[in-house]
Amino acid sequence: MWDLFDENFFNVIKDPNSWKNFRLTGITCGLETGLLQSDRKEIIGKKLYNRNYDRNEIEDILERYYELKNLIGDENLKKNVCSNIGNPRSYYLNNTLLNFDDLYHVYAFWQINRFFKTSNKNILEIGAGYGNLAQKFIKNSDCKYFIIDIPESLVIQHYYLKINHPECKLQKISSIKDSLDLSNDVFLIPCFFYEIVKELKFDLVINMRSFGEMNSVIIDQYFDLINNVLINDGFFYTVNRYVTYRGKNIIKIKDYPFGSNWTQIISQPQWLQTHLHEFLLQKIEKPNIGFDKILKSFPDRTPPPGPLTKNYSLNTWVKDNKVS
Repeated sequence: MWDLFDENFFNVIKDPNSWKNFRLTGITCGLETGLLQSDRKEIIGKKLYNRNYDRNEIEDILERYYELKNLIGDENLKKNVCSNIGNPRSYYLNNTLLNFDDLYHVYAFWQINRFFKTSNKNILEIGAGYGNLAQKFIKNSDCKYFIIDIPESLVIQHYYLKINHPECKLQKISSIKDSLDLSNDVFLIPCFFYEIVKELKFDLVINMRSFGEMNSVIIDQYFDLINNVLINDGFFYTVNRYVTYRGKNIIKIKDYPFGSNWTQIISQPQWLQTHLHEFLLQKIEKPNIGFDKILKSFPDRTPPPGPLTKNYSLNTWVKDNKVS
């Protein structure tokens, strides 16, 4: 997938004038929901996406917004929606910016924070898109945030996080000989230097939608890292397709080398996307046979994406079931 960063991509990111609209230029295709990887060659360096959603998209995002509001509450939703940095495709509802990709990150941030307190914690994200979820953690806590990703994505994350948080002290690793300066707040680490964090300990590790893009050798390496750097009782939040097809290779969650030392806090198809599984796991000292059984129960083929769920309130349930 990541061999598609062509000359047009590098021409766009070298142009200072392009960054104001970077979420419309095509450089985040494949990094955010709604901007398809297949669109990259048609958009990047040639034209901009239409900033405003069309009528069908507005109906769709409003349905998702109200569903999420019903799930997590208005306060949790509005205070964590993304900024307009990068001029994302969006629709404004009463001055609240709504973007498809962002709603999923608002949901993920809420899920994690129901169980995990972020203050004074070390957080590692493997594959961070353009930096949306990282920005929410930085905005809401004084954590140390480490990102391991491909260099092309790190460039975008650097811009997005620095513009959103100019006060943030950010370190970019450019060589395996570099040392981490832990007086900084955010650390951007190229994936081929991932071992630079192996001597650290983390309270939370995150991976959303990218393990399926890797081959089994790289997945093994990352899980070995996760199992070694995550503290006992630490949390691992991961959302990925049940099955991903990469040519002749088939990547299944049930085959990920988790190991058995986990207890599941959340284990379910992801909100609105039932072809993805959402895990919030907590590391434990003793093996958990039940966790192995959960993995074995996962399907060998990816289920179809789930439909939007109905905004189903308690009052509606009472009415439908004729409960007094």
